Amino acid sequence: MKKLDNLIIKIEKYLDEDFEKELFKTAIYNLKDKKNKLRFNNFAYAIRELTRHFLSRLSPDKEILKCSWYKNEIADKENGITRKQRAIYAIQGGLSDKFLEDELEMNIKDIHKELIASINLLSKYTHIEKKTFYIDEKDTFELSYDVLNNILQFLDMIFILKNEVIEHLYNYIDKEILDTILQETIMDLDLLATHHYIESYNIDYIIIENIDYEKIYLKIYGSLDCKFQYGSNADIKRDDGLIIDKSVPFECQMFSFTKEPQELYYIDNSLSSDATIDDIFT
Repeated sequence: MKKLDNLIIKIEKYLDEDFEKELFKTAIYNLKDKKNKLRFNNFAYAIRELTRHFLSRLSPDKEILKCSWYKNEIADKENGITRKQRAIYAIQGGLSDKFLEDELEMNIKDIHKELIASINLLSKYTHIEKKTFYIDEKDTFELSYDVLNNILQFLDMIFILKNEVIEHLYNYIDKEILDTILQETIMDLDLLATHHYIESYNIDYIIIENIDYEKIYLKIYGSLDCKFQYGSNADIKRDDGLIIDKSVPFECQMFSFTKEPQELYYIDNSLSSDATIDDIFT
C-alpha cells in the first residue's frame, strides 16, 4: 500500500478545489471497501470523473469555444468539447498547432498522440468486465496502481508540456518594445525625488502567468538604472541640488495576443518599483 500512498500524495498536489480533493478521497475510500464487489469499478469511474472536473477547471468551455483551433468533434452535440481538446487548451491555450510547430518547432502530433493514449487508458478501466468485477486483493492493487500511476502521468504531462510551451515562448517574444515603455515616469520613483530619469534597464526574468484563448499574460522583473535629482535644474547649477545614480528594481505586466505572440503590449499602470529612499542613499 505504500506505493499507492506515494501516488495519492503526488496526485493531491494537483488538486486545488475542495470538491476535487473530496472526490479523490471518496474514490480511495471506494477502493478500500472490500465488501463492495464493484469497489474497483467505482474507484476507476470516480477517478475518470476527477480528471473531467480537473480539466474543466483548467479549460473552461467558453474559453475553448473561442480558440481559433477549436472545431466541434462531437457530431450529436452542439459546441461539443472532447477531453483531448480540454487537455490541449490546458497546455497551449489559444496558441495554434501551426504556431507551435512552425515557430516554436514543437512536435505537436506526438504530444496529441500521448494525450489521447493517456485518456483512453483511464477510460478502459471504468467498464465492468469479468476481469475487473469482484477481483482479488492482489489484482485490485495492481489495477488501482496502474490507474493512479496513469492519472499522475497524465497530470504531470499537462504541466510539463505547458512549461515546455512557455520555455519556447521566452525565446520568441520580442523584448525590444520594453525600450519605449520604460521611458515613462514611474510614480513610485517620482515620489522619492524631485525628478527621476531612466537611462537603461536589465531584465532579470519573465514569468508567463497565463495563456488563455486570446492572450498571453506576462510579468517582467528587472532593474532600472536611474538618475535621481533632488532640487530644480537651477539648484543643480548652483550646487544646491543633488543627482544620484542608482539601480533600482522594477516590475510590470504585459500581454501579447496568441495570434501574434511576438508583439508585447503594456498593461496600463502596472509599471512599479518597491525602492525606498533608503535604497537610493545607501
